[in-house]
Amino acid sequence: MQAYWIATIFAAICLFGPEPQSTSELALRAIGFQMAVEVARHFNTAVRWTFKIEMDLVAIQRLLTYANLEPEEKNADSDDKTA
Repeated sequence: MQAYWIATIFAAICLFGPEPQSTSELALRAIGFQMAVEVARHFNTAVRWTFKIEMDLVAIQRLLTYANLEPEEKNADSDDKTA
């Protein structure tokens, strides 16, 4: 989320700041804005990947826990009640 704020602040400075005096200054602002947006996009992708990896690791941990459980013993009383 911070990367979006950085891109937004940079865009506001570029849009509402003093007008560029030359085409090279305008080009530098455009490149800077494009890079700020790209950083925000990459940051968002990294957060999504991190979340997905964490969810996959939790799923693996649950599978290993379930695989190592001791089997439950059947009670004779429970069989009579269900039948």
